[in-house]
Amino acid sequence: EIKKIDQAIGQISSVSHETLDAMDTIFTEINDMSSSFTAVNQAVEEQSQGSSQMLNALKSVQEMTGEVQKGASFIHKQSADIHKEIELLRQISMHVTEKVNEMRLSSANIASFLENAKELAQSKSE
Repeated sequence: EIKKIDQAIGQISSVSHETLDAMDTIFTEINDMSSSFTAVNQAVEEQSQGSSQMLNALKSVQEMTGEVQKGASFIHKQSADIHKEIELLRQISMHVTEKVNEMRLSSANIASFLENAKELAQSKSE
């Protein structure tokens, strides 16, 4: 009977040793899983930070695009104003040219009139 008890104790000891080994394996696996979760959490945090940086960069690009759009709108308006001023200058130039031509014609008429008057005066004085 002592042999049976000794065998039972041996079996209990063996089972206890197997249980300890299994528990060590379980704890190791749990620690490995915890390390994996930590690595995944760090990767998610890095991805979150990267996403935040991307969003900030996109916001900056959007703001710059808005500024460029405002600048382009201003340039377009200024271009239209310059076009109007050039058209006004063209019209004024045409008007000045007409008046200069009228003055030239008037000068030619006056010169012709004076020439006729001179000839008439010379013919009467003869």
